[in-house]
Amino acid sequence: MPNNEKTAVLPSSEDNDIPYGRGPVKAILPSPDNVKKRRSLRKRETGRAVDISSEEVDRMAKVPTAALSCELPENQETILDTHNRYRSQADPPACNMLKLVWNREAAEKALLWAKQCQGGHSPQSMKQITDFKCGENVFQSAFRVSWGTVVDSWFSEKIDFRYGIGAIVKREIGHFTQGMWATSGYMGCGVAECPNSPNKFIYVCHYCPAGNSGSRAFPWKKGTSCSDCSKSCETNLCTNRCPYQNNYGNCRDFISSCPLDPSMKSKCPAACQCTNGEIY
Repeated sequence: MPNNEKTAVLPSSEDNDIPYGRGPVKAILPSPDNVKKRRSLRKRETGRAVDISSEEVDRMAKVPTAALSCELPENQETILDTHNRYRSQADPPACNMLKLVWNREAAEKALLWAKQCQGGHSPQSMKQITDFKCGENVFQSAFRVSWGTVVDSWFSEKIDFRYGIGAIVKREIGHFTQGMWATSGYMGCGVAECPNSPNKFIYVCHYCPAGNSGSRAFPWKKGTSCSDCSKSCETNLCTNRCPYQNNYGNCRDFISSCPLDPSMKSKCPAACQCTNGEIY
């Protein structure tokens, strides 16, 4: 590893499958192809390692952890703008990519997990907010980095992703696919300093509803940008998000039952209540 770089670790990402009647459906990705070795990306059993420049480490060493708080509007803006910039540049273009907006409850849950100082992913019970089960990306490091660098590190997995295939080599892509999951419309983040942990700084973001449900080969629907939301589009991103989440993956097949079966509103709230083209 070059002397002017240090390494941080992205814990392995998680699956968030939704039951389809009989149970979760797992995606099977094709055998990966070989690609050229890259000095900047390395795989470890503890997660995916990314290199951070010494300039970034030195600069952020002078910044107090409190300045990274997601209570600060400027940090929320950095996190959202960086995510939405990547999402607006989906390749191939996405017809249903939601614009992410900040959710305070998701941020509180993300911060709560970061403060546990355990690293890795939280149990599902800690990713539950009102109306949604959320997904999660985690970044853990022995040194402070900026929120922009954290988000960029997750999206750097794009180099090992191909739409319609998924991972083109045996590398982690789940942080990228969660960040690019079209129907995740809300997010919140938190960071904690953990003096007694080898990974002293833990950054966590929650995405609601959760991504990585089903095949990671298709994080969004391919098509003309915003063609699923032509009247609710900003910079290639849809703004007509549905404020509910279905509890089953095949709810669309039973929309006609919504007015007939009272239990459908609890089983499939998005399908039954988002009937004006909202994205879910």
